[in-house]
Amino acid sequence: MKALILSFLLLTSLIIQGQTAVVANSKMNIVYKGLDNPIQVAVPGYLSKEVFVTSDVGVILKDYPNQNYYHLKIDTTNRKDLTISVFVIKNSKKIKFDEQRFRIQNIPEPNIMLGPIDKSGFVFVNQLKSASFVYTSLIGLCIVTGK
Repeated sequence: MKALILSFLLLTSLIIQGQTAVVANSKMNIVYKGLDNPIQVAVPGYLSKEVFVTSDVGVILKDYPNQNYYHLKIDTTNRKDLTISVFVIKNSKKIKFDEQRFRIQNIPEPNIMLGPIDKSGFVFVNQLKSASFVYTSLIGLCIVTGK
């Protein structure tokens, strides 16, 4: 399914815009500080060894087993967005091919619940006695997965 989506993105970028790079955050258009953010990059007509990717914030590393995949890690910044630039090596020269902007967000604070109790403040003793588990949710963290 990922290959089908990537093929569709490559085809539409060739038809609509001519030659541009496809830069896709594998999870969403948001990158999180402190997490490993997977980024997928493809440039039509170029091998992955001819593609060079940089970010103006954080560190971006190539995932060598998966040649079109990169990992972006942001530790600290006050910026609200970042730009990922894609370069190609052509005739021993690095040429800027395309760039894509992503929003930067903090990892949301966890919302800890004791059983079904999801509020702070006054709680009846019977509610506490009936709670059989502790649950944590991250409100505002959106991670989309699937095939």
